Amino acid sequence: MRAEEAALPILASLLNQQEIKIISKYGTRRKRPGTGGRRQTAFQRLVKDLGEGVFTALLVGRRDRAEQRFAALKRNAADSQTTISTGCLFFYAVERSHDALDFCKRTVESMPNSHTAYSNYGYVLVDSAKFQDAYIQAQKAVSLLDFSKASETQQADIMWLAILADYFSGHKEEARSWIQTGLKADIPVAVRS
Repeated sequence: MRAEEAALPILASLLNQQEIKIISKYGTRRKRPGTGGRRQTAFQRLVKDLGEGVFTALLVGRRDRAEQRFAALKRNAADSQTTISTGCLFFYAVERSHDALDFCKRTVESMPNSHTAYSNYGYVLVDSAKFQDAYIQAQKAVSLLDFSKASETQQADIMWLAILADYFSGHKEEARSWIQTGLKADIPVAVRS
């Protein structure tokens, strides 16, 4: 029996039926890029579900279950894209940005064309008071986002990061410019009086 097959019952036991329903309804179910349209293996699907289960547990206030699931991901699929990107967001969500740094860096390295990866890394760097590095990640995120096709949420996410990174790295005029851009576009980047 392969290691992946042996891990299936252990990983599956970490998800309860209600969470599986939530993941099935709201989780992603795409064919993996680079697989020539082949479906994921049972192990790949379960790793993906477990990654989404980490966030489901956090959403319902079960940090202990989220930590347990993430530990299982690291033990059974340490180098998977799911584990790496989940680590970035999990540690950020539980206010352990210093632990998120390596996962976020690895996410950016494995997804160099993802504005979201750079944005997540940028926020973690801001929280870690690494403002010059956050500024660089914010610039990359801005360069990758097609603002004409992006949702308002995506635009606000990138603009907020740019404002924070610009301001705290000493580029205050650029931060003001982002605030003005957001106000003109009616994107919620600034509190109005």
